[in-house]
Amino acid sequence: MSLPARLPEFIRQIHPLEAADLADQGFRRCDTGPCREPVALYAWYYRRYQGQVLGHERYLCTAHGEAFAARHHLAIGGAPEASELNLPRPAPRLGAWLAGMSAPMLADHAEFGWHCDRARCRREARYQSSRAYMTPAGRFARVSLFLCDPHARRFAARHGLDFAAVLPPEDVAR
Repeated sequence: MSLPARLPEFIRQIHPLEAADLADQGFRRCDTGPCREPVALYAWYYRRYQGQVLGHERYLCTAHGEAFAARHHLAIGGAPEASELNLPRPAPRLGAWLAGMSAPMLADHAEFGWHCDRARCRREARYQSSRAYMTPAGRFARVSLFLCDPHARRFAARHGLDFAAVLPPEDVAR
């Protein structure tokens, strides 16, 4: 199955409870370069890179969020209700994070024929990983990947995570 020409993406406002949670984790400022404005919008998009489809999340200020929405031809959505706040937690400011994918995410991956994001791996992706680090130029960067079981275990071992404590995909809240 070939990938669709347009991959799913969205941008929305951040709920005040999410903003407080993000501030506790160190995500107080816009992801865009030297911008020092507070986070106001959450964006999720996919892009193709060397034959792989990579998922990316961004925390943006209002100005950079509006520019992102214009570039991607998106309408900025409202903040979710407090009862709907079940997005996966982002990686800590520096470090790694791993969790099982929710049922809707698994369904989307099956629908589009997506698989593990590691090169040449065609297994079903069941875990979502995120790694945050500083580049040699001193900029903050984050990479999110969808991984199959063996690659999720390797990711956990490489980053010192307890794989046994990671929620398996079938136990993730919908």
